[in-house]
Amino acid sequence: MSRFRRRPHVAATAALVAFAAMACAAEPSSRPASRPAVPDRRPAPDAPEEAEGEAPVKTKAGITLSRETTYITGPLNEDGTVNYVEYLNRKYGKGVTPENNAAVLMLKALGPGVVNKDSRGEFLKRLGMDELREDGAYFLDLADYLRALPAEQAAELPQPAEKSAVWQAELNQAMSELWQREDHPTIAAWLAANAKPLKLFGNAAQRNRLFFPLVPAHDPPIVFCTLLPSLGGIRDAAKALSARAMLRAGGGDWDGAMADLQTVRRLGWLFSQDGILLHRLVGLAVDSIGMDATQLLLTTGVLAEGEVHALFEDLRAVPAHGDIREPLAHERFNGLDAIMILARGDGEQFVKLMGALAEIPEVGEPKRVDYRVVVAKAIIEVAKAEDIAWDAAIRAHNTWFDAVAEPYPDGMSTQGAAKTEDSLEALQAAKWRVRRDPAKWGAELTRKRNETAGERQQRIGRKIGEFMSVHFIAQLGRAASLQKGREARRYALLAAAALAVHRAETGEFPKKLAELTPKLLEQVPADPFTGEPLIYRRTEDGYVLYSVGPDLEDDGGVENEDDREEGDLVVRVPPDVADEDE
Repeated sequence: MSRFRRRPHVAATAALVAFAAMACAAEPSSRPASRPAVPDRRPAPDAPEEAEGEAPVKTKAGITLSRETTYITGPLNEDGTVNYVEYLNRKYGKGVTPENNAAVLMLKALGPGVVNKDSRGEFLKRLGMDELREDGAYFLDLADYLRALPAEQAAELPQPAEKSAVWQAELNQAMSELWQREDHPTIAAWLAANAKPLKLFGNAAQRNRLFFPLVPAHDPPIVFCTLLPSLGGIRDAAKALSARAMLRAGGGDWDGAMADLQTVRRLGWLFSQDGILLHRLVGLAVDSIGMDATQLLLTTGVLAEGEVHALFEDLRAVPAHGDIREPLAHERFNGLDAIMILARGDGEQFVKLMGALAEIPEVGEPKRVDYRVVVAKAIIEVAKAEDIAWDAAIRAHNTWFDAVAEPYPDGMSTQGAAKTEDSLEALQAAKWRVRRDPAKWGAELTRKRNETAGERQQRIGRKIGEFMSVHFIAQLGRAASLQKGREARRYALLAAAALAVHRAETGEFPKKLAELTPKLLEQVPADPFTGEPLIYRRTEDGYVLYSVGPDLEDDGGVENEDDREEGDLVVRVPPDVADEDE
């Protein structure tokens, strides 16, 4: 029945920014007991600049507290460096309670296994939660459910439970068509077994806040080394809710189907509040799953007039998503923290941090020392022998970061995207220079030049700042592109719902999107990639509606199934679908 093509989700992109918590879980660094405490000069959570007229303060580690260097000026660690972990916890935990925080119900649905044992007690304490039972009725993804089946029940399956790819394909099919229990009996049984945790996800979606506290794995705290919960189960739950929506719709339970899809969309919205980029990417994946299923119902002619109106109102009721530029700005804290590790003289931790970023060799490739570790060791030797201008390192990192993450004052414009692309290309070129010959890069760092001691300190600092930028920034541009893609699909989906309402009321689709305003839409939705209206063309009793997508090329409404960075982002109602309800 389905003419809908599954879109690859953004789950894989989370690996680009995932925090290497376990690699950072080292013994706390030793600090002299005589080190004096530094007064906490923290600003308001949403005001990173130092107070007007207040002179910048030099920390004991040789770093100046200011907007140009540390970006925020508090709260502070005992050595006077900035505690970015606590800053994020205070900012995003403000006003959060166990009663309004969706994270509490999500964890009750997922179980204790998603939180690292070493941090679980502190994590749950910060959420105001009691310990979670190990044997609770928690959500099981499809693979775990199949593995847990009794042997006699597993033997009756049409495919062995171990063939995960086969079962995943069946789940994708169940998410892509209206179906009944006899069509996918194993998927139906899996959904029934997860009824209790799925209800908890539905309740979580009705809350208005989402906050997962950051629990440090190192002292002083390091953002890159915080122990975050494993939230892959959220994506699996969204798939389950999507599949159940299609099952309910296939049985005529439209209210149930709408409720499940609303839950998925609201879960995606909740994650758009989080200050951690990795969590935002989880939200983008969840939102994509919900939009796929919603688009399916809208474009296959299965909804009656009342159901079309109800879905349109549901889509309008979802609040605006948070701007991804905010967590992008916080990603700079990883590089700033790394420089402060060096300034403190904690060379061992710095090498571990760089090792956590190491690329995993392909199957069959010999194991080798990653070039980042080679450079990290070279930097440590320089830091032992030289006086380094750490402020210069931080300013260089901030300069690169501003070029990549903050050229979007008008809402991620095409011009801003081009500036970001140029900066990213420059960073990638710098990365390949280091990667080709890390020993040469290390030698160049300290090569004797005709320069004063001060100039030498500044130059080495800038080179170190560039190295941090290469490895903490280079992939962030894609996150902004993913956000724009999500916005483009959201606008197109709302327009598609308005088109369906117009057709239900008038018997035909409009010739232009402008006919939907102002009764259904306040204005014609704009393509976030171009700033121009979404492209809409009537076809024979149908239409094609699309954004030009990240490549900024108008491909005439043609999608690229293999690469979502190429091709258009399309909603299409072909003639035969448009005629199904006539």
